[in-house]
Amino acid sequence: MFEVSGSRQGIEVTTELCRTRGRIIVVAIFPEPQPVNLFKFFWREIQMLGVRVYEPDDYEEAIILAGSKRIPLGKLITSVQPLETISDAFHSLDTTPNNLKILIKCSD
Repeated sequence: MFEVSGSRQGIEVTTELCRTRGRIIVVAIFPEPQPVNLFKFFWREIQMLGVRVYEPDDYEEAIILAGSKRIPLGKLITSVQPLETISDAFHSLDTTPNNLKILIKCSD
């Protein structure tokens, strides 16, 4: 399981959703320290790993994986918005829980 939101709610839900003996990979940068349910870590034998640095091989592997279409990446995109509405797009991400990713179209 990956935590990429950097939100309090995101890190809280990771210990609820992670399977027994699962692994939580923290990619997000949190602006402030967050509490974590250590009882869940103990009881369900969860591992947590923080990642911050990407190597060139990581990018190459991600590009190959995305190109293989084995993962339905299109389902992650909530909508595509024109550059002129970028303020509305950010507001929508903050206020609408169902929005996952909004792409900003910079040119035609």
